[in-house]
Amino acid sequence: MKTDASMIAPSKSPIPGYPIVDGAMVVVGGDRLSLFDIQTAREQLNRRWSLHESETFVAPMLKLGNAVIHTRRRRGSEGVTVSAATIEKGEMIWRNDIAIPSPVLNFEPTRNQIVGITSLGDVYRVPAQTGLVDRPNEMVEVDGAEVAYAFSDPTPLSDGRVVLSNQRDRAQVLLFNPRQETSTSRAIRMDIGDAKALVPPAALGAGVVMPLDSGQVQLFSPENGKALALPFQPETTPGTKVAWRKPVVAGNEVFLTDGQQRLYRVALKDQPQPHLEAVASGKPVAELLETIAVAGDTVYGVVRGTSGDMIQAFNRNDFAPGKEI
Repeated sequence: MKTDASMIAPSKSPIPGYPIVDGAMVVVGGDRLSLFDIQTAREQLNRRWSLHESETFVAPMLKLGNAVIHTRRRRGSEGVTVSAATIEKGEMIWRNDIAIPSPVLNFEPTRNQIVGITSLGDVYRVPAQTGLVDRPNEMVEVDGAEVAYAFSDPTPLSDGRVVLSNQRDRAQVLLFNPRQETSTSRAIRMDIGDAKALVPPAALGAGVVMPLDSGQVQLFSPENGKALALPFQPETTPGTKVAWRKPVVAGNEVFLTDGQQRLYRVALKDQPQPHLEAVASGKPVAELLETIAVAGDTVYGVVRGTSGDMIQAFNRNDFAPGKEI
C-alpha cells in the first residue's frame, strides 16, 4: 500500500493562534505550527507545511531574520519547549526545554561542578564558578510531538552508576555513569518480552530488580537489558496479573509484596545456577496500600483498618505480624 497524499486534521475546538506575517507568507502557531502563502488575487491562504500537530502553542512568536522562535507544550511534557525554526521549511535550529523537573541534582567536588539530570534524560554539567550553562552536555530525548521519557526514581547501583526509571515505560531505564565526563548516559529497555513492568525497579548489587505483571521478578543488567539470573516466580493462577508494589532492597535481600496475597523475602542464589529465590514468605493481615519499608528487623506496611489507615509491623525473618501504629 502506498500513500499518495494526506490531509491535516482540523482542530476539534477553537484554539488561540499566534500569527507572524512575513511578506506574502504567514506563520501561525495554535495546535500546530503552519506556514501559509498569501494569495491576494484569489483571496485565499495556501498551506505550505504544518508541523507539531496536536501540540499547544502558548505564547506569541518572534521573527528573527529567516527564523521564527516559538513556545509550545508537547504532549506529555511537564514543561514548555522553546524552539527556533526556519520559516522556509520549519526545520529546527535549536530547542530548549524549560521548567522540566530534575530528579538528579548533585555536586561533584572532584570536578567542582553541579550535575543535573532532567526527567527528559538531559544531562547538565554546570561549573560551580559560573553557575551557567547554555545547553545540555548530553541528550537522549529527540524532538517529537509526544514526550517519550519521564525519568524519575534515581537508584544508585553498587558500582557507582545510577539508574532512573521511565514513568511512561517502566521497562526502560536511564543508565548514568557519574565517573565519566562524556557519554555518561543512555536509555536502555529491559528484555521483558510480552509482560509489563508497572513499578520502578530496585537495585541489587550492580543489577536492577524488576517485578512484572506476569508474576515473575527479574534481575536485569542495566548495561544491556539482559537477565542476570533466573527469575523468581510465585505460585499464581494461569493468566493472573500480579500488581506488585515497588520492591525494597535491604542488605542483599529484596522485599516484595503484591499487596493482598503474600509478602516475600527474596535472595540471589548462585547454585545450581544464578537465580532469585524466596527465602521467606507470609500473608498480610490486610491489604497493603503502599510500598513497604524495611528498618532493622522489621518490615512496615500501610493497611486499612475499620477506623482508618494504620502502619502494620512484620517480623523481617518470617513476616509474623507485630504492632499496629
